[in-house]
Amino acid sequence: MLCLRAALFSFTILPALLAQDTYLLPERFVLDPGETCAIGLHSGDFFPASEYSVPPEKLARARLSTGASLGAWEDLGDRTAAVFTAPGRPGSYYAAVETLPIQRELEADDFDAYLADEGAGDIIEWRSRQGEARRPGRELIRKSAKALVTVGRPGPGFDRPLGHALEIVLLDDTATLNRGDALRVRILFRGAPLRGALINVRWLYEDGRMGSMAAGPTDARGLATIRLEAAGKWKLHTLRLVRRLDRSEADWDTYSASLTFATPRP
Repeated sequence: MLCLRAALFSFTILPALLAQDTYLLPERFVLDPGETCAIGLHSGDFFPASEYSVPPEKLARARLSTGASLGAWEDLGDRTAAVFTAPGRPGSYYAAVETLPIQRELEADDFDAYLADEGAGDIIEWRSRQGEARRPGRELIRKSAKALVTVGRPGPGFDRPLGHALEIVLLDDTATLNRGDALRVRILFRGAPLRGALINVRWLYEDGRMGSMAAGPTDARGLATIRLEAAGKWKLHTLRLVRRLDRSEADWDTYSASLTFATPRP
């Protein structure tokens, strides 16, 4: 199987149709034990806004890291929403969800624009070398999203992988980091460290402006370091494309992973 890693990165704003970034955004990242909280599954480029929803029937394995289910999702048009109850014990927990495979085909120019936005410049080059530059891009997309919430006070569990096919794993507790600190993350693909991955990083400044940068590529241990430019809400996103052997349905298996968290405001 041909696996290709990212080499280029840009922040071209694409129409919602092309956006791959789907992420969980809780109403609050710090909760009291047993508190009820709304959470939204957002999709789009303008963090923390959402441009479109994922149909609830396409969601799978929606749960907390305790194993409790995240059910009763509702399609609100611009996002998909649910309500959950925080665990009764203080600590650090994840809310997480995956999607069933979603089939998509993009015209050649749109597919290249989307690949460039996601940092997959080497796949653009590969398509050119293989004579596929003018062919549509056909994908089966699997998305996973998780959000780190603190219940009462931080605790162990922030660095626990959840077993997603593609996953961003924190190596530092974001609840204890300040502006200017370095955050270490590891990218796992099918449980193994992924080398060469790029991470799309977005955050909110105190005045509401969105900041963005690219982190990586990850090293042989799947590690990358992100400098925290502001305190508040953050979103990390990465993508992995794998060439399919059976191309009757699609040419690529695409895996998308996101992670949201908040750092304390001074």
